[in-house]
Amino acid sequence: MKSTTKEGIYTKINAKGKKVFIARFKIKGKTFKRNLGVAPLMNLRDAVGAREKLIEEMKGYKVHSGKTIDVLFDEYVEYRKNDLSESWYYNI
Repeated sequence: MKSTTKEGIYTKINAKGKKVFIARFKIKGKTFKRNLGVAPLMNLRDAVGAREKLIEEMKGYKVHSGKTIDVLFDEYVEYRKNDLSESWYYNI
């Protein structure tokens, strides 16, 4: 990846020889890297705006709860216990 003049925006060349804009940012200590778009459909100014919009959208998401998949599944089953049939609950 090659850095640009704008913070958090990088570029690379894809297999078709087109420039791809990539955003890197951190939320709650976790680093994210997302493809924003391909030139000529996107330029540097659009990439900066797309990065800011992406950061705002992702700020509301919880990155990691610290729970294992088993604990999450048990919580799900407990939550849905009244909605599920007895045979399904027994099989699980």
